[in-house]
Amino acid sequence: MEFDITYTPQKAIKGQALADFLAVHPLPDESPLRCDLPDEETLAIEEGKQCWQMYFDGASSIQPAVRPKIPQVRAGIGLIFISPEGGILRYSLSLLKPCTNNEAEYEALIDGFELASINGKANSLAKLAKELADPDQEEIQVTIRNRRVLSSCFDEELEKTKLRKEEILTVVDDDWREPFIKYLKYGELPDEKSLATQLKKRAMRFTLVNDVLYRRSYDQLLLRCLSKEESEEVMHEVHFGIFRAHQSGPKMRLKIKHIGCYWPSMINDCLQYARRCKLCQAHGDFIHQHPNPLHPTISSWPFKMWGTDVICPIEPPSSRGHLFILVATDYFSRWAEAIPLKEKAVLKSQRDWHERLPEILWAYRTTYRTPTQSTPYSLVFSTEAVLPLEVQIPSLRIALQNELTNEDRVRLHLDEHDALDEGRLEAQHNLEVYKARMARAYNKMAHIRTFEKGEMVWVLRRPIITNKHPGGKFKSNWEGPYIIEVVYEGGSYHLVDADGRRPMSPINTRFLKKILSMMYM
Repeated sequence: MEFDITYTPQKAIKGQALADFLAVHPLPDESPLRCDLPDEETLAIEEGKQCWQMYFDGASSIQPAVRPKIPQVRAGIGLIFISPEGGILRYSLSLLKPCTNNEAEYEALIDGFELASINGKANSLAKLAKELADPDQEEIQVTIRNRRVLSSCFDEELEKTKLRKEEILTVVDDDWREPFIKYLKYGELPDEKSLATQLKKRAMRFTLVNDVLYRRSYDQLLLRCLSKEESEEVMHEVHFGIFRAHQSGPKMRLKIKHIGCYWPSMINDCLQYARRCKLCQAHGDFIHQHPNPLHPTISSWPFKMWGTDVICPIEPPSSRGHLFILVATDYFSRWAEAIPLKEKAVLKSQRDWHERLPEILWAYRTTYRTPTQSTPYSLVFSTEAVLPLEVQIPSLRIALQNELTNEDRVRLHLDEHDALDEGRLEAQHNLEVYKARMARAYNKMAHIRTFEKGEMVWVLRRPIITNKHPGGKFKSNWEGPYIIEVVYEGGSYHLVDADGRRPMSPINTRFLKKILSMMYM
């Protein structure tokens, strides 16, 4: 090499300098090692951490609910979190176990810690929750300094919604008239070709008069085009105002058209407006459509199921004072029994109708029934009854039986009894086929109408007379509102009123109708 130069790495120089420094300034063996550096606090600046705030409260209650059978609401707690940015999170919880007010407040604090531990941004609350969940850590002392009452949610929302009416209209809904006005006044069209073509075709029936949009009807009358707010005002005036006719939706639409107003959804809006009227719902007609499918009842054997009814009252009463007839009918064979009653309805001079009941019953028992395709008498006694007319004018059956001996008659009678079960099984099959055919015809006309628990309904006014007006013409046909409490199978419901009382026994769906959102006068 031309010059005698040796390269030494920089690391060795630093290590040598550090060794020389320690040699000059030795440290005692017992001196502690310090990990911090002088003036370390001046080398780093830490911003003040913004933490979340939590407010909580709890309260107990021994007040029962609306109905005594509902479990009591023992206690409830409320939690409010405020973020560093000012956002507010609200939580409300119900406690299943009974507790006092103080216990409810501690439960609110614990639940607040649990919620705060889930939120990673709530630093201080998360640390407290972690310490609270760790049994090895020492006890944490929590002190409630003060109680702050936050403003209600409704007050905050009210302040936020204090906007001008013009701003609300522009944000909530677009005016359907705007495209037509722009096209007729300035010739502006939408960018999309299909919308532009559609607008041109529809605009042929619109015109501007003094910057007001009108639509030309088929009878060449100019109808003023209304906005959504103006249309609601017109519908209210037609339905509730000086007209005050409470007309149906189609009639409302015709009346609005006659006064010279128009908007695209007139028919549907008028229908919905009339349906939501409280008085129109209360005075509505009885719904004759079947609300549930038919559930036929089929008896498996004669005299197993009976249906009873009382015919009442019969005027004038019989000579013995009978006013009512108690009727019982077997569901399988259609065998009927009836007795006259004095306490529980005939022609002008026939006061001996109670003596005519046996004749009527025999006429019914010997008549061919379509469901079973046989007579009730034959299903009970295995043979057809012999009518008095057959004895006076002998039929073929009577003529053949007269030629039989007593032994042949007994043998024939026993054979008929042996075949009775087969005849009854055939009648049951015919009955099932008839019931299924009847159910199919019934269900074609049924319009299924069901209700859920907690839903509000109207009830047909009692007594239930669909072709009369109890209380006069001006009395409403429906009363309510009532609340669905229990839903049974087959279309029956148990109702309660607003006070939690049960004013009636379970009622069928056909006497109920749903309450729509009501509008009051």
